[in-house]
Amino acid sequence: MAIYKQKFPQVDKNGIKVKGPDGKWVMLESENWTIDFTVNGKRKREVIGPNKQAAKDALAAATTKVKEGRYFDIKKDCKETFGALADLYEADVKEGKSYRATKFYFPVVRSFFADKLVGEIKRSDVLAFRKRMEDTPTKHGQKRGSADVNRHMALLRAILKKAVEMEWIVAHPGARIPKLKENGRVRKLTLEEAKLLLASCNDRLRSIVFTALETAMRKEEVVGLRWSEISGGMIRLPAERTKDNEARNIPVTPALAKELLRLKTARKVIGKAPADFVFQGAGGEPVKSIEEGWKRARQAAGIEDFHFHDLRHTAASWLLEAGAPMKLVGDILGHSSMYMTDKYVHTSDDAKAEAMARMPSLGAQAS
Repeated sequence: MAIYKQKFPQVDKNGIKVKGPDGKWVMLESENWTIDFTVNGKRKREVIGPNKQAAKDALAAATTKVKEGRYFDIKKDCKETFGALADLYEADVKEGKSYRATKFYFPVVRSFFADKLVGEIKRSDVLAFRKRMEDTPTKHGQKRGSADVNRHMALLRAILKKAVEMEWIVAHPGARIPKLKENGRVRKLTLEEAKLLLASCNDRLRSIVFTALETAMRKEEVVGLRWSEISGGMIRLPAERTKDNEARNIPVTPALAKELLRLKTARKVIGKAPADFVFQGAGGEPVKSIEEGWKRARQAAGIEDFHFHDLRHTAASWLLEAGAPMKLVGDILGHSSMYMTDKYVHTSDDAKAEAMARMPSLGAQAS
């Protein structure tokens, strides 16, 4: 009987073991503690988690069950389907802050494993799911990025972790599969590109894109913007309208104030009251989709490899280059950590050169 951290070979994104310069497998140590004991002459190992004391307690409990004849192999007896497990997990997290960002991944994960029994899911099945995600284009026909694959894998891991917690299975089949390396894609507009893009938009889309660039708001936050959310020179987004379920205030710039005034004078009237949505359809209803117009505008402007969300990256980078502290930029974006903000902002070469030009001069050095 023992507790220890297992070692396992490092693998690349295709599941192939990695060798070091010496020709030997590169070995990694698990973050989780494993308990090792014997039942009826057969060796049993169970992955417990990162807490050493919890592993000691689990080993003590398993030892007691063995002595009293109460230990059985949970994995062999589990006849629950993955679909049932996913339903239980979704019910647990539905009211949480992260659900809004992950709910779109559930159908994809469910459809792959369908009615497969939880106890039959192996590491190879988890790797097969990751490979399927890598090979499947996005709904826009583009190659799926590593970050998106990692988000789907994170949901799968979380669902399977619940099976371990509920004692449906003993070990997590995806616990030792590393994340794909994210490519750190950097794409933001120059001021000239932004002006060209705005000029290529129709009137309604131009206002939406302009608002996104002036506020660094997400697409859903911009398209669903209401007049009742604007007051006192601020856009006041309620918690239910933000990704992280946290209310956020964004200052209205002078340029955006002029644009909002123009839009307000032209808003539709529904019944006896003016429509509350800033960006309206023909009958005053909220805009349903901007995808076709967005695609045409990008093509007309000759801007490639650029997503609507990159407008948020662009605005954040412009704020930083204008001298805004990182913490302030993070507050405007609604980030809870500087790590997330750091991933968003990308300074231009010109901004870097200007900053270095302001350094104290040591003068030319004689050779």
